[in-house]
Amino acid sequence: MATILMEGISGLCSLPCKACKCILVSLCCSSPISCYDIVTLVVNIPILVVGIQGMIKGPPCESNQVSLWLLIMVIFSPIHIVASLYLTARLHSEKIAAKAESYSLDDRMGYMICNDSHMMVYLLVWMFYFVWVVVGAVWYLESLDCPAMAICLGFGAFYIVAAISGCI
Repeated sequence: MATILMEGISGLCSLPCKACKCILVSLCCSSPISCYDIVTLVVNIPILVVGIQGMIKGPPCESNQVSLWLLIMVIFSPIHIVASLYLTARLHSEKIAAKAESYSLDDRMGYMICNDSHMMVYLLVWMFYFVWVVVGAVWYLESLDCPAMAICLGFGAFYIVAAISGCI
């Protein structure tokens, strides 16, 4: 049942790949983790845009806590996007180096997580991201007046839940 569900989700995620033929999108779509790339972009671009707007507009998002939280979320977004593209590029190059199917995706991912220093640093970033979203939820409950924070918090929480549940 889970296999059928994941195949359906993967098919849905590949629709943008079929619609666009640009090089970056085709690289992402040739990867076995193209769904991860698409979810990363769909979640982090709104965080980036809304976070910057929330910091620029001022009230009601002008408290020091909210501004700091939005700034850190804006910094996290390009980090997630770059790490996603890096992971895709590395898996693609590992696939070529391993002569296609001689290693499974799980083997290549395990190798990268354990032996790639960039991915180790990114795992630390992910841990801090998780803590930062929890801190944001606590701060948001103290002052429910910043819509930009609410939107960024929602997208950030979705990204964490999707990652923990294994959807991406």
